[in-house]
Parts: sequence; structure tokens; C-alpha cells
Amino acid sequence: MKRYRFAVGEEIEDKLMRYARFIFEENKKFNITGFKSIEDIFNKLIVESIEPIAGIAVPRGTRFFDIGSGAGVPGIPIGVFFERFEGQLIESNAKKVLFMQRMIDELGIENLSVIGARAEDIARLPDYRESADWLFARAFQSVFTTLEIGAPFLRVSGLLYIYSSTRLEELPEEVLIHAERLGLSFLGSDQHGRYGVSEAGLLLLKQRSTPDEYPRRFAAINREARRVSGATSCSHG
Repeated sequence: MKRYRFAVGEEIEDKLMRYARFIFEENKKFNITGFKSIEDIFNKLIVESIEPIAGIAVPRGTRFFDIGSGAGVPGIPIGVFFERFEGQLIESNAKKVLFMQRMIDELGIENLSVIGARAEDIARLPDYRESADWLFARAFQSVFTTLEIGAPFLRVSGLLYIYSSTRLEELPEEVLIHAERLGLSFLGSDQHGRYGVSEAGLLLLKQRSTPDEYPRRFAAINREARRVSGATSCSHG
């Protein structure tokens, strides 16, 4: 198994390994990940969900959302590793919602819950809009789409982390303009360490409230994202 670049206790490691086995077994019934071995599931899906953000500070009661959580990645590894995080995992696929809920129950993860709905619909509800300290997205949609759907969840001064191999300087200008429109500001990789995040991935700071018109319906967001030259996808897992 992979050696961690972060400290992890025996109880947490046990939960993470059990989670990897659950994914492995579920993957035999319906395809929830392209990784076929327990080792790859553990290293690529689980450990690599924690490594880039292992250094962030999480005071008790800090709230996060994971949009398009799928089989629970990165939300379940984050919730297991950071026990002070209060996380909500948003996923529209009913089978994956049931799987995540079963994992949370069987692993006894008390700081996580699952919302079975489209993220762009949940983002408009008063209980969720501008309520989160962090939002995470891995293998969700293009960066353009992720920004529009994710920004409304964050309170001002909240942070959005996108697991992506794309570098900030590689993003189309239209993506940077859209971030600004949504109240977000990209942080250079040299600023990531200030927030406990590795230089990998994309990190944005919420500087002002997102206009009420966002997020739009998914079809409208997606049409514009496709028009953006080189619209860049999040990394997949």
C-alpha cells in the first residue's frame, strides 16, 4: 500500500481501508469507479482525496460540501480524516446516494450526511446558499461549470478546491472572467500553503456574494461551458 504523506491514526486508517473494500465489492455490481483493485481504489481515490488538503485547519463546526460526490469521493475520505468537519455530499444518482448513505451508516461517520438532488437546485435553497466554509469537487464537470454551481454554496471568505491537473495559467480567460462574475478569485499556487493546501489543484477564495441569478439551469451552464475555448475538466477518479 502507498505510504502516506500525512499522519493518520489506526482507527481512521481502518475506516478508510474498509471504505475501499466496500467500493471494490460494489464495483462488481455496477460501475462506480474505473479503478478495479482495492490497492488502486485506496491509493488513487481515497489517499489522493486527502493528500492535497491534509494541512488545512478545521475548527469544530467547519462546514463543507462535496458536489457530484459519486461513490463518496472526496467527501467520505475528507469526513473520516477531518472529524471536526461537518460535511454534506450532494449526488443526483439514486444508486450512488444509497451506497454513500450505507457507507456512512456502516462506518459510523457521524459528521457526514447525503443529499440526493442536483447541486444546482440545492444551491438556491436558503439553508444551503452561502453557508459553507469549504467546497470540494473531484471529477465533477468542467472548471467553468464547477465554478458556477459551487460558488453559491460558499460564504464570503469561503474556499473552493478543485482536484485538477490543470494549472491556473492554462485556464482560458473566459473561465477567469466567470470566476470574478461569481464572486470568486483564483489563488496562485504560491498562496495555497497559506490555507494548508498543496500546490496541486485549483484553489479559489470567495470575495463577495454570488449574484442571485447563479447558478443557472444546468443546460444553460453547460452550453456556455462548451463555448469556452478549451473548457477544462476536473481530474477523474
